[in-house]
Amino acid sequence: MRYEGEHLFTDELDHQREQVILRTSFRICHISQCREFYAVADMLQAMKVANPPKPKVFNKVQLAQFIKKHGLKTGLAYDLPETLSTSDTALLKQGYKGWLAKRDDKFRKIASLTAPHLLEQYLYGKGLGEEIASLIATPTSTWKSKGAYHNALNRFIVFGMVPNALISFKWNEIGKNYPVADTPNDPIIKRGRGGKHNQNSRSDFRGITVRDKKNIEDVVKQWIREGKKLSRRKIFDRFQDAFEVSTVVRQVGQHEIFYHDLLPPEQRISPRMFYYHFDRIFSRADQLRMEEGSFKFEKDHAARQGTALDGIMGATHRYEVDATVLDLYVNYPYIKHARYSMGRPTLYFVIDVYSTMIVGFYLGFGAPSADGVAQAMVNACMCKVEIAKRYGLVLDEADWPASFIPEEVTIDNGTEYPNNLIASILKAMLGIKAFNFTAVYRGDAKGTVEGTFNTFNGEVAHFQPGSIFKERDRTEQHPSHHAVWDYDSLVRKIINFIILQNKSAKRLEKCGYEAMVDDIGMSPESIFLHSLANDMNGGRKTAPSDEARLRWAFLPEEEAIVRPSCIYFKGLEYLSNDNRVIRLHQLAASEGTFPIIVKRVRDWTNHLFYRVKSQRNPSTFEYIKLSLKNHNNNSPYLGMPWEIALHQLEWLKLKIVAHEEYAARLRQHMRSMDEPEFDKLMGQIALLPENERKAIVPRIKEFQAIGKKLNTLTHARDVMVALGFEGEEVEFESTDTLTTTDGF
Repeated sequence: MRYEGEHLFTDELDHQREQVILRTSFRICHISQCREFYAVADMLQAMKVANPPKPKVFNKVQLAQFIKKHGLKTGLAYDLPETLSTSDTALLKQGYKGWLAKRDDKFRKIASLTAPHLLEQYLYGKGLGEEIASLIATPTSTWKSKGAYHNALNRFIVFGMVPNALISFKWNEIGKNYPVADTPNDPIIKRGRGGKHNQNSRSDFRGITVRDKKNIEDVVKQWIREGKKLSRRKIFDRFQDAFEVSTVVRQVGQHEIFYHDLLPPEQRISPRMFYYHFDRIFSRADQLRMEEGSFKFEKDHAARQGTALDGIMGATHRYEVDATVLDLYVNYPYIKHARYSMGRPTLYFVIDVYSTMIVGFYLGFGAPSADGVAQAMVNACMCKVEIAKRYGLVLDEADWPASFIPEEVTIDNGTEYPNNLIASILKAMLGIKAFNFTAVYRGDAKGTVEGTFNTFNGEVAHFQPGSIFKERDRTEQHPSHHAVWDYDSLVRKIINFIILQNKSAKRLEKCGYEAMVDDIGMSPESIFLHSLANDMNGGRKTAPSDEARLRWAFLPEEEAIVRPSCIYFKGLEYLSNDNRVIRLHQLAASEGTFPIIVKRVRDWTNHLFYRVKSQRNPSTFEYIKLSLKNHNNNSPYLGMPWEIALHQLEWLKLKIVAHEEYAARLRQHMRSMDEPEFDKLMGQIALLPENERKAIVPRIKEFQAIGKKLNTLTHARDVMVALGFEGEEVEFESTDTLTTTDGF
């Protein structure tokens, strides 16, 4: 059965071009109501001309014979040009508003002739001569010939009987197929508006040539090779300097001076034409890549086709880890007499990709590093009750039910984590099958955690004192002066934000069929717990005894020094009662200090971890906990995050330097008081005759006894004065010893 729009064609494969070529192409444009007659148009001819001819009419037998005679293939619909199905809104966006006005005007003129019965009469009956004549006779008609109506009506029928059929299919190419001159001397060079005589143009600039385009491209490539920042104006200046100037000789007295002068406008292209063709030769993406460099372009502007959900089976299948420097300054609370800031901290988030639940975090300082990722991952795998308690928060496990080891972890392909460490330790100790590194600047592959950072900065950080979220006027006070949140309070706020986000965010698109059937909530936490039970067989939940294994697997190795009295690490001293550690101290006492490998929890100074081979099973390891020295519970660093402790230790170094400076100045002050007294005494002694004796000075004990009597007298006098007996004499048992032959 034939149908309207059916394609009748023959084709063959062009081996040279490796494409199928249509040799004949016909389209059934219309079928009569009685289905006995068919209007068929030659589409190869119709697509070449502005006014296609009237379709040819066949009856059933004639059409069958026509198909057989020409060996036509059938059964496919003819693909009409895209313009026919394009909306007016889309056509207007392409900038050719005038063509739509022309279309509407043409259709208005033939609208009365497009009624179904009149189309039947036009194609299969006596025609529309009388109807068209009456239209021409109307006073408002601008078409005075029947051919104009026939042309419009034929085009309307051949191309789908829609108003858009009256638009030229090549309307968006008009003005673009003009031949481009090779050189400025080419006679076909385009002159712009007004043509050769520039009747409508305000300038005398010539048109673009192939050579000009090549010169533009060469100038830009040279600019890139020189490593200069992209500037369209500067590049135009260089283009003009190279290709649109001439050297002029000027006679000044006896001397000839050479200087540059622009060619006349008739021999130059205009700046607007340069910029137009510059943008056509180099796309916006090319310009951004040139302006900002390849790495920054890939980070901020490159298209993102990836998705974070590739290959995800359920909750805990893959965790994403990423870090960002918060738009918020942190207050330093340990100096009470002035306002100080610790700077902007780095926040690490660990997100379960399947449910978007936040399963872990870490707040540190400095650039993103392996230490921070490790702390965040340990936090993600452990129960949050004890972690929250360190910062003064009391939680129930149900508040944040995320204490599971994932199967895969995804982080940035940066330098923070060494591949060999991950491949060996994490797989062997924790059974993490894969540690994925995303391509550099591929945020789309970690889109879940990237979005969480935006949420925290946008909904929390930007509304706090000390935040930065816009360009700051240099006359304004720096936001660091307004910092209010200290480290511990900010950690508490982050935990509260995480709990709120996990329980209240709407993730309807994450609810699968089973989740809908089970009628669970649409929060990340609900999806996480449901998927654990249904997809992941409960997940790999951790116990408190797993902490040492997790710490050792994730944390980077660091070096501590064994001293006879302690294990010294970054300015703090640690001890252990374990015999194996005590033997290390004994070895240091006899052989000197030496290093050992330890690991630590960055958010707690209380302990270090040291691994030794098990005494009971040498093929396994045991972990020894080294505790911070805390005599009389008086250590100022107990229970601190390492970031705060290191700040304190640095501040202590500054205080020591200041104290040493004070002591040096005080010594000079004391010296200025002691030296005159010493000089006075030396002057008195110098008047006495020198003693020639070699032995000890005689009568030392006798004179010592006299000194003791004098001290007793002085003390007795002070007591008498203090008790109110001032003026009364103090008596000694004997005063004979005070009188000597030497005149005492």
